[in-house]
Formats: sequence, C-alpha cells, structure tokens
Amino acid sequence: MKTLVVSAHPDDETLGAGGTILKHLANGDEVYWCYFTLFFENSDDAYKRKRESIVSTVFRTYGFKDRFSLNFHAGDLDKVGFCDLIDNLSNIINKIKPEIIYTVGPMDVNTDHEYAYKAVMACTKPSYTPFVRKILIYEVPSSTNWSFPDTTRFFMPNCFCDISGFLEKKIEIMRIFEGEHKEYPHPRSDRGIRAIAEYRGSSINVEFAEAFMIMREIF
Repeated sequence: MKTLVVSAHPDDETLGAGGTILKHLANGDEVYWCYFTLFFENSDDAYKRKRESIVSTVFRTYGFKDRFSLNFHAGDLDKVGFCDLIDNLSNIINKIKPEIIYTVGPMDVNTDHEYAYKAVMACTKPSYTPFVRKILIYEVPSSTNWSFPDTTRFFMPNCFCDISGFLEKKIEIMRIFEGEHKEYPHPRSDRGIRAIAEYRGSSINVEFAEAFMIMREIF
C-alpha cells in the first residue's frame, strides 16, 4: 500500500503520526514523506546544514521509500501564491499515486499547517486523483492542542491507530529533532508525547494510540 505523509515542517509527521508511520513500514507498506518547508527565509548556512542533516537522519531512521522537499520558507506559506503550493504538491502526489494521505489540519494554531492542509485537499479532488482512497488529519502536540476550538475548526478524532509496539521508537526519532524536542511539561517532551498516546490509547482500550480525523474515505 502506497502511503504519503505530508508535513508543513519536518517533525509534524513524527509528533502526529510517528507510531502509525512505523506500523505502516513494519507491515511492508511503501511510505513517502513530503514536507513544505525546511528553513526560515533568513536562516544562515550553518543552520541550513544542521537541519538538512537532521532530516536526512530522520529519513534513514524511519526507512521511508523517498522524501520530497517543496522548498518553501517556514512561517511563510500564507505569503506564497496558492497556485504555487498546489502545483508543487500536485506533482508529487501524481508521481507517487498514494492510496492513503496523512496531513496536518486546518484547526492547528500554526498558519503553515492550515495552508498545507488546504493544498492537500485542493490537489486531491476525486476526479483528479481517483487513486487516493483515504485522507486523514493527524494532531500535532503544541499546535493542534494549543488552538482555540470553534464550531468550524476543531479536532474531533474518528479514527485511531494502536501504536503500543511503536511509541518508544517514535520518541527516539523525535529526539533527533534538536531544538524541537523539549523538556516537560512541553507537549513535545518525552513525557508529553507519552501522555497523549496514553490518553488516545484509553479511548480505544489499548496502551498507546494516535488519533486521526478521516476527511475522505472511498471504499
């Protein structure tokens, strides 16, 4: 099964779906990784080299089939022409032809997440991409849970993945993201990641889980 995981920034995928990614890979699925941004516009060369090294290590640690950087600047997706976001992402989706797509959601407090989500949905109209059978939103600690809910944008999970055998590896991978992995009580800490996995696990009577919103499913 071909699966595409879309991140606004590298680390979103690990925080929100790291255990599920590892489970897909353990099941022999082809998993691809696409991220919209890697650096800030004013990042110096040393920071760029460090970020690229971190992302390369994460890529190898997971064992993704391939990765794609769309090369936009972090924090600036709202300043990019929407057609540019769509064109760049659409090329990747049509190249891979994934059956499942995981993405960040529009309810997150981070603006980049909202625009990444909108681009995913614009690129996957059923008449354009009939090969896409399921699209799911994952929750990102310190973004999804820090957003103030309203009646139109609220993370309401309707799909869960048991990651009881994969949580420790997920936390290990998150530690690779220097500067993004935090100390407790930050949600991106080891304890914070474990806490939300326990909470979502208790929703389905397993030890640890990740939660998703199914935005479209065709069967």
